[in-house]
Amino acid sequence: MSALTLASAPEDATALEAAEAHHARMAGELAGRVAMLLTAAGRDRDAAERIRAGLVAFCDREILPHAAAEEAVLYPAARRLPDSRLLVESLIAEHSCLTALVDSLRTPSDATGAAADARSLPLADPDGRARHLSVGAAVFNIRLAAVHLGRHPAVRLLPDPGEPELLAAVELTRPPRPEDGRLSEPDLYAAIARRHTSRMPFTGRPVPDPIVAELTVAAHAEGARLHTPDVVGIRRLLRLTALAEARNHAGPARTAETRSWITPPGTDTPYGIPLTALGPADAAGRLPMRDFTGPPRAPHPPAPRFERHVQAALLCTSHDRPEDWLRAGQALQHVLPTATMHGVRTSLLHQAMEWPDLRAACGLGRRRCHPQVLIRYGYGPDGGRTPRASAQTLAPFAELPDPTRSLGDSGPAA
Repeated sequence: MSALTLASAPEDATALEAAEAHHARMAGELAGRVAMLLTAAGRDRDAAERIRAGLVAFCDREILPHAAAEEAVLYPAARRLPDSRLLVESLIAEHSCLTALVDSLRTPSDATGAAADARSLPLADPDGRARHLSVGAAVFNIRLAAVHLGRHPAVRLLPDPGEPELLAAVELTRPPRPEDGRLSEPDLYAAIARRHTSRMPFTGRPVPDPIVAELTVAAHAEGARLHTPDVVGIRRLLRLTALAEARNHAGPARTAETRSWITPPGTDTPYGIPLTALGPADAAGRLPMRDFTGPPRAPHPPAPRFERHVQAALLCTSHDRPEDWLRAGQALQHVLPTATMHGVRTSLLHQAMEWPDLRAACGLGRRRCHPQVLIRYGYGPDGGRTPRASAQTLAPFAELPDPTRSLGDSGPAA
């Protein structure tokens, strides 16, 4: 599929196409610099610092002046038009988020922090909600591993108001406590390594109600709710997801941001999604699987038909604060390995959560239901393996214990 450019005159169309090409070039260079920073952050602190400085200089030289020029030259007239006012205001808000992101990169505490800032998604995740979900999932994995090793994980969410980037703190003590019993299932711990997102068609065979009930209990144990809509509700959620998917590829900036997460074969980085792990599109067009590459589509396997009757569950929280996002992440990570224990495959349909109006509509009129993610589940092939960041990569400059040694009995461990 090619882009369609509408203009009132040929010279306007030429100028518009040149602007779009310039945007694509800047987005591509930005994605490349971020990928370099992520690769260096876990290996070479000096190299990461040089790459970080180059990234900030590129933003100061190219990205921020371009945004300022757009606001000064293009936006004032468009802002006076009723049909474009809201669009212009949203673009100005995105520029503000971009400026704040660059400012956060100027004096990072370490290269890993810079990499985390650079890898954020200012368009798809301007409030950091999805990042909180991922951190919450990591916290659940830490809790599960701690109990498996005979420790009690004491978790504090957002422990320091003066350090908003510190999302969670986990203190490990001995012995385990009675409330840790629900995390002591060995198969649940083993499922962490076995679980992979499956972007392939499922068979359509219904997942038994007792297993679905167990998934619901797992979410509830972490302070979230897992709703299983009826057929009509699922169809509405899929329509909202399809609309979000179309919006995501309506402009080059969002497409470039999504593409920045794709890693080509042979790339030696613990971050991102390998090109080989991407799945096909649904030949019938019923299931809006995320297209990470955007038009024109990268080479994919032939499009098969996905399951006719999609099974899906909506993960919600009663409130929508940062601590609720962290709890939702823990709930998500409790649900997914629980499904894996029973041979149930899962994939996430998150597109609608990236647009405030579509996310609100996903609540399906339920009171005190703030949607966090839509989970597709069923029976089918396992997903492709994706990179897993090691402890050394996540904390390259800290002294880390030898993972092959058993935990000692003296004192709490952090």
